Order: sequence, then structure tokens, then C-alpha cells
Amino acid sequence: MEEHSDTRKTRISRCTRGKPAIYQWIGQPIKSENEFPTPLEIGNHFANIIAKDKFISGALTYYSYEAFRIRIATAIAAKIKHASLGMLAAGSDVVPLASAGHRPLFEIRWEARYAYLRGGATVHIRQYVGEPSAEPNLILGLHAHEKAVSGSPAEIRILQNAQIFIAIQHFDQWQGAQTCEQ
Repeated sequence: MEEHSDTRKTRISRCTRGKPAIYQWIGQPIKSENEFPTPLEIGNHFANIIAKDKFISGALTYYSYEAFRIRIATAIAAKIKHASLGMLAAGSDVVPLASAGHRPLFEIRWEARYAYLRGGATVHIRQYVGEPSAEPNLILGLHAHEKAVSGSPAEIRILQNAQIFIAIQHFDQWQGAQTCEQ
């Protein structure tokens, strides 16, 4: 199987190959003292968003807020670290993004049940990464979000596709910048 053949289902992500790769976040700006944010800075950024949403919706209490936020942040950071080491499982942790067309984009998936949430709800997190063929040792972090799981399948798909579109925009912008530099 080739990495980026015409059939998207045959794409094999660098996140699953058992070999280290360089992970760079190029998605929405995340506050960092470095050129690129660290996995924990990325985790903290998205954990703040998810925890705030859960608190506002009433699923998370004030007393559980910080513990939940820390758990989410470290889970995201760990997933990024495992992706950069090529330690994720193809098919369950990482799948090619069919809606990305010819672009070498993948969805990293994970979910966890948190006792901190009322009813012990499950949180579904998605991160989209790009793997440009011109840079064989690079994984680009494009976008991350909590997946919507309530609503009709069509409504969920529309919401998910909107999130994927953000990732596609970041990837296309990065590719355009690379073309200009050459």
C-alpha cells in the first residue's frame, strides 16, 4: 500500500507507522513562548474550550471543573505525543479523511468517559492532521474539537464537515505558503 494512492482508504498515516515524526501545530493560533506550541499547550487550549462548554451547559460543576480540564488537556497532549511517535492504531485511532479530497489529511479519534461530568458522559474528541508528501517526516496539526454527538446523523455530519473544512483551510493555507517560498 502506498501512503497517498488514489484510493483514500489505502492511505497509511505517519501516526501509525511506529516511527517518530515531527509534529507541528499550524491551526488556529495558540499562545506559546515557542515557535510552535507544545502538545501540552495545545491540550490546555482545547481543554479550556471543552471544559467551559461543559460548565456552561451544566454538565460540569464548579468543583469538578479544574480536575476535568486537566484530564482533557493531558489526554490531548498524550494523543499528540503518541501520534508523533507513530504509536496510534490505524482504523480505530486514525482514519483517512474522505471529505478532504486529494489532500493527505487524517482524523485522529478518541473518546473517554469522565465521572466528573453529570451522568458520567463520554467526550468525543477529534483532531485533524495533514501529512504533506513533500515533507515525509512531518505531521501538521490542523484543527481539534469536541465532536457533536446529539442530533440526527445528517445534523452531526453537517457539524463535523464544518470542522473538517477548518482543517482543510489550514492545510491549503500552509501548502500555499510552501509554494510561495519555493
